[in-house]
Amino acid sequence: MPYRDNQAEHMAAERIIPPEFDAWTQRFIAHVDAKGKVPPGRWRAYGFEPSGHFLPEARLAWRDIRMRIGRPRTGSSAHLQQTQDLNRDATLWPSRSEVDRQK
Repeated sequence: MPYRDNQAEHMAAERIIPPEFDAWTQRFIAHVDAKGKVPPGRWRAYGFEPSGHFLPEARLAWRDIRMRIGRPRTGSSAHLQQTQDLNRDATLWPSRSEVDRQK
C-alpha cells in the first residue's frame, strides 16, 4: 500500500485494524498507566508567567540605532570592519540593498 494511502483518514475507513497495531496500543496504554501521574514540579508550565524582556529589547533597539547611523560598539566586529573600510552599509533604511544604494 503506498504511503499516501496509509494516512489516518484512510485507516479510519478500514474495517479491520491490524492486530499488531491493536496490541501495540494496549502495550502503550499499560506502559503509561504503570508510570502513573507525574507530580507537579518546582517549575510548572501551567500558570508560568515569564519575566519581562524590556531591558534586553531596549539594548537591542539601542544597538540597532547605533548600527544604522554607523556607530558600532568599540571593539566589535562591525567596528573593526568599519575602521578597515570593509563595512559601508550604515543606513537608516536597511531594507534597501547595498547594490540598490550605489545606483
